[in-house]
Amino acid sequence: MVKKFICSENNGKYYIDWGENTLVDALAYHRHRTPDHEVYKFLGDGENETDSTTFSQLQDFSFRLGAWLKRVLRSGSRVILLYDSSLDYIRGIMGCMTAGMVPVSGVYPRSYNVLERFAHVQKDSQAVAVIGPKVILSEFQKHFTGEMLGAGFLWIPTDVIPATYTLVTPLGLLVDPEVYCIRAISSFFRSGVTSV
Repeated sequence: MVKKFICSENNGKYYIDWGENTLVDALAYHRHRTPDHEVYKFLGDGENETDSTTFSQLQDFSFRLGAWLKRVLRSGSRVILLYDSSLDYIRGIMGCMTAGMVPVSGVYPRSYNVLERFAHVQKDSQAVAVIGPKVILSEFQKHFTGEMLGAGFLWIPTDVIPATYTLVTPLGLLVDPEVYCIRAISSFFRSGVTSV
């Protein structure tokens, strides 16, 4: 089924109806409308751009991560994001939302008392998995043995997902990001703090 965007008109401009649509829908629409538009830039040292992403790149990664997560987790599962300051954090949020998971924030890998904080966030949120770069997950995993985080807790590296990994729907249909939003109607959406 092709997603139809529910929009409202105000002075000749269309706006996404947030009662009916999600950020995942907005990303799909903008990928369809302006795929090569640079939506986020990351200034690694506060002045110089070290990473950027377009609507197309962000949705492609979101689909791959979403498919990767759906392979091992149930819809609605809570997933901790464990990233350094980077656009990978935004990619992780969108991947979780694309998969129907709940992204859980609150742990910065380089902060004081981070292992204790991680354990508290996991317990309070009842997260069943954590995503992040393999090197960070490996370092954290050394400190949590056995069932300290609950039976079956998963450590899912997001930097090893194959570039060709594809989302398969429950009906067995491959989802092509280009086709996802064919029936989109014109709207205007601008993200908040970190958008360009």
